[in-house]
Amino acid sequence: MTGIDRLNDSHYVICDFNRVLLLNASGEVVECRTVDDMNDLHSVTSTSEGILVTNTGRDAVELLAEDLTPKYRWSGISETEWLRRVVGNYEVVGSYFDEASALIPFCRRRLPDRHHVNYAIKLPDGRYVASSLVHRAYIDLATWQPISQVLKQPPHDGCLFKGNLWITSVDGNIYSADTNTDGKLHFRHRLSLFNDDPHYGWCRGLYFSCGKLFIGITAIQEISSRTSWLRGAPSETKTGLYQLCSDSLEVEHFYDFSHPDGARIFSMTEALVC
Repeated sequence: MTGIDRLNDSHYVICDFNRVLLLNASGEVVECRTVDDMNDLHSVTSTSEGILVTNTGRDAVELLAEDLTPKYRWSGISETEWLRRVVGNYEVVGSYFDEASALIPFCRRRLPDRHHVNYAIKLPDGRYVASSLVHRAYIDLATWQPISQVLKQPPHDGCLFKGNLWITSVDGNIYSADTNTDGKLHFRHRLSLFNDDPHYGWCRGLYFSCGKLFIGITAIQEISSRTSWLRGAPSETKTGLYQLCSDSLEVEHFYDFSHPDGARIFSMTEALVC
């Protein structure tokens, strides 16, 4: 599972590499959508208009109805470019992406991308925006152009809280931006999580609940161009949740979910009360 959100009072929506699923309160799958041109799905977000799915390997964001039928697609590349990726007509630079000849199911293959959207959300003014690892900024899906400043490291997940969009960047920095401005997202730095606290990893996932802010980190498996900020060895990184006071932003606790066989945190949501 790579993404989760609470859909309503009785269902969750989740995603993995190329599937979007509805689960009931007991965790049973009640609906599943699998599509050939979904690749490396990163997140799902429930909105008033439907479910936003970041189709990262396709450089697209999908809007699905609550029954998982398609409603709209924002595509950051042409259909021709996508078809070239499908047949393996692409070049790989570095070790992060998978060669076309790799014996990996296509839906799980890491493809060279143009935008690498991680997380999408509908703002209160009706705009749909997404975080872009490539641009190191938030982009407007109507134009695929940045609408925020370029951050030091790529932004990842986000969450609306009290009229602000709060976001993580992969290096443990937390920002917020007022959504009632001139159309731009002017992110203000709020916290450097890894500067003062001992546990660090790839930072993604944040959620406000009951006066707390929860932020997820995941142990890093290998050094790449995307981990230039890493201050130690991958073996020193952790998987877990930071709990902070949502008012003071003081760290109150770290829940360590690290495991010798590997553990990851991608996103979080509120539990259904049965």
